[in-house]
Amino acid sequence: MYSSGDTKKKEMRGYKTKNDDRSISRAESSPKRTEKHSKKTLKVLFSIIIVLCVGGSVFFINNIINNNTEQKDSLSITDEENTEDDSLINGHRYVDLGLSVMWADCNIGSDNPYNHGMLCGWADITGGKGSEDVNDYPSANPPLNICGNSSYDIASSKWGKEWRLPTVREYRELLNKCEWSWVDSDDGCGYKITGPNGNSIFLPTNYISGTATEKFEIGRYWTGTLCQNQKQGAMCLFFSHDCYIIRGERRNEKYSIRPVVNDGSIIDKISEEEASEDELI
Repeated sequence: MYSSGDTKKKEMRGYKTKNDDRSISRAESSPKRTEKHSKKTLKVLFSIIIVLCVGGSVFFINNIINNNTEQKDSLSITDEENTEDDSLINGHRYVDLGLSVMWADCNIGSDNPYNHGMLCGWADITGGKGSEDVNDYPSANPPLNICGNSSYDIASSKWGKEWRLPTVREYRELLNKCEWSWVDSDDGCGYKITGPNGNSIFLPTNYISGTATEKFEIGRYWTGTLCQNQKQGAMCLFFSHDCYIIRGERRNEKYSIRPVVNDGSIIDKISEEEASEDELI
């Protein structure tokens, strides 16, 4: 047995004891454990960094895509809204046929192109006069042209100053420069009228005429022009399945109204030839 003094001597001489071995073993193993722990920590941190980078990239890309989609949707909606606003005046839609004026797509008193809407006498802004006296429409000495005059023009009175009755000249332009196709469907009868630019409107019939065994539908629409050669009458568009003409009719008759956009270019004085080309029938 060695004494404690001997142990100290051996330590001083460089001898290793059991205690020294355990110390060395711990000293040698500690760096290894630390190194393994560091590697694991680095792997975990590296994995976290990769996840964060990938997740951030995905979020960034998704955010860009979503923003672009929202911008496209916003532009699309805006374009649609602008398109709708551009073709509406005071809540009423117009169609550009490539002619001198824009035509409404429906009659007064209707929001359906296949419905004839309100039937009224010439220059009756109420649309409800029942009188059979011609002089009540509007008087014994009516103006030659009532287009755009809200005291006599039902389109201007009911839809606003931006709308008016068409003139004879504008109806003749509709007859001479457009393609007229007769339509007989479940929705209604009338003419599909296609303008030079390919756009179209529909004029529905508003009367059934004929005999008990043979009936046919006709359409009659007021212009804002008085019939020059017969002061009891005003000019109107008349059509059936096999004809369409402009002629004069008694002012107390009840016809449909298809307005046009009032662009301010109405000619105050209409020539006698233009207003009296067709006879009162």
